[in-house]
Amino acid sequence: MRTECLAALLPCRRRTYVVLAAVGVAAILMFDVLYVLNFTYLSQLTTNQSVEAFDLDAEGSLGTWFNTVLLFLCGQVTLLLWRSLRTAGNSPTTPCQTGMPPQTPLLLSAIVWFVMSADEGGSLHEGFKEMLVLVCGTRLYGDGSLYWIVPYFVVLAAAGTFLLSQMGRTAAGALLITAGILWGVAVLNQLELFLSNPRISILLEETCEMLGTLCLLGSLCLFARQTIERLGRRISVKPDARTGKL
Repeated sequence: MRTECLAALLPCRRRTYVVLAAVGVAAILMFDVLYVLNFTYLSQLTTNQSVEAFDLDAEGSLGTWFNTVLLFLCGQVTLLLWRSLRTAGNSPTTPCQTGMPPQTPLLLSAIVWFVMSADEGGSLHEGFKEMLVLVCGTRLYGDGSLYWIVPYFVVLAAAGTFLLSQMGRTAAGALLITAGILWGVAVLNQLELFLSNPRISILLEETCEMLGTLCLLGSLCLFARQTIERLGRRISVKPDARTGKL
């Protein structure tokens, strides 16, 4: 697939990104409202006092589905950028001379987002946590979430540092930092450092998590678009190998 075709898959205008971001935020607010209604009005209309699809803490809820799709799209966008650079014929490890990001870390970042998407959809981290609790015989702190928080922190810190070094002081970099902050708030809340009310705590945690993932997707889309445009300009001025003409 040519770089031009790949670039056509991403929006060109900033206005489009703003509209898509507004739609995403509106969807998250809708999930929050449904979550509140679930334990106030809707609980009276069910036999188990809850509509699982509206419970942000339940597996398979609308919020979980939304976050799973966003993470999958993050993986797709990163994979799209990696494919574009590979198609253009850059060196797999050292394309820094051309001003393009390295390919291998991009591919690893895409794998991280795909794994996180599968984890979000299947709650794999909970099984991992309980396995380590069984093996180690202790939960360390709280419910044992540190067993998956620490590995995730190391991996995401590495991926985030690489991406931020490539994005620089751009809108994409600002969105990436915002995503990190929102995810950090969600993790601190998971460790029960903020709120004592469980329902409000879940609302804050899941909202920050979804907003953070939305910021990550927006950051990757802007970064991919900018990189592909630079790559297209570089290719357009490259001399023809046979004639030597531009």
